[in-house]
Amino acid sequence: MNFLKSIFKPKNNAPEQTETLQEWMDSNNIIYEIDEADVGYKIIYFDVFDKIKFEIIFDGNRYIINGAYKDQDDIKELLKTQQTIDSGLEEYMYNPENYSLIQVYEFVKSTFSNGEVSYELIINKQNELILYCNHKSKDKSIPLIKIDKDSKRLYDIKNNHKVNSNEAVISVVNQTINCQPLLFATDELKIPADSPFADIVKQYLLNKSLVERLNKTKNIEAKMINAKGNCTIFIIYKNGSALEYISPTKQSPGHFFIMDVDEDNTLEDNEEYWISKKILKMPDLLSGKPDEGNLPIRKLGNKKSLRLE
Repeated sequence: MNFLKSIFKPKNNAPEQTETLQEWMDSNNIIYEIDEADVGYKIIYFDVFDKIKFEIIFDGNRYIINGAYKDQDDIKELLKTQQTIDSGLEEYMYNPENYSLIQVYEFVKSTFSNGEVSYELIINKQNELILYCNHKSKDKSIPLIKIDKDSKRLYDIKNNHKVNSNEAVISVVNQTINCQPLLFATDELKIPADSPFADIVKQYLLNKSLVERLNKTKNIEAKMINAKGNCTIFIIYKNGSALEYISPTKQSPGHFFIMDVDEDNTLEDNEEYWISKKILKMPDLLSGKPDEGNLPIRKLGNKKSLRLE
């Protein structure tokens, strides 16, 4: 009889899930914001750098994330994973060894804010902090700079060598130019004036433009050489003489160095020298150049000479 009762005993329905996603996030100390959506509302999750990582829309019945419906359990797993990543990043942020890369990240994040490119810091399996560049139109992510695990110094991944902070910033800017050249043909760059990298980057962009202009002049070959984050313009003339020029920045007083071949083949014997001298003075007329009000006076007369013979 008891056996029959157990067969025909009404089955109790499984208890419905009553905890909302917000309640679960609160109980797990996950920080978020609530905002209105076209339908229902959205939960906004920020990463450790206050960047929006997820927007989870609740339409009254189901959750939508990245344009797709997701179960609440799937969203919880996604948030758990991201919170683990952010907790690791937060530890790195307060580690003095990683401060230089955090500075580089904050600078490029503020400078390139048009949406075509974005930057993020990731911890790899070797427990190294890496700066990535994400290209929206090309749908790819490129590793740029990392904290070397052994030396604890900045490491340029593409060029495969250790760099200082200035060199790291120039490398990131240069790779961004190569992938998104139109960014530099507009006024969308917002270089933070209070950043220690501001003048270094302005100098680099300025010198890059000068080199392009110089190479349009006949009988001149101009190159830009980067050393320790300082950009040098090196010009070779028809008769073999050369000129090296460094524009002044807050870190450098500037430099003008000429190299004659011999007494019969000097720099000033080249007609193009006088043209290039005018081109190098062009920055005095340009906006967006390094803050020359607080820099050494730009003079092309403070030259040093060297005979190549």
